[in-house]
Amino acid sequence: MWQEPVAGVLTAVDAVAVYAVLPLKRKRLLLAVWTAVLHMLFPLAGFLAGGAAADLLAGLGVYLSAVLLVLLGLHMMLADEGADVKMPPFMLAALLSLDAFSVSVSFGMLQLDMIRFIASAGMSAFILSCGALYMRGTFGRIGGRRLRLIAGAGLILMGILPLLP
Repeated sequence: MWQEPVAGVLTAVDAVAVYAVLPLKRKRLLLAVWTAVLHMLFPLAGFLAGGAAADLLAGLGVYLSAVLLVLLGLHMMLADEGADVKMPPFMLAALLSLDAFSVSVSFGMLQLDMIRFIASAGMSAFILSCGALYMRGTFGRIGGRRLRLIAGAGLILMGILPLLP
């Protein structure tokens, strides 16, 4: 019950880390909406793919999803921060949302509630993107690197918890 909202927030944290340093003054609300929509569409596809993979692999689904989440969490924690500001912001939003696809494959394998997860991912992406785009100084003080470490640790924890008795 708590997993879907937490997962939605964790998938949106990478956008905050990038948007907090993005020098964008126009069309910030449109970018936040675009990010939210993509953070719902890509996870929907990933969720469906993960559910199909879980059906295909039956008993191994929980273990595979745990390994995927741990690896994605480690990747998020070890990835270099900073954005290529020469890239169009809408392309950047699409690339950030691809992470949500890979994470949602694992959540689909865990058979989480798809609607709650996707709604949570979209709302979290919108709220956190708006916060990062409109209050860059506040998020800059927190630090994009720290946000990525927290989100990565959260994904690792969510990968390990289903394996515990």
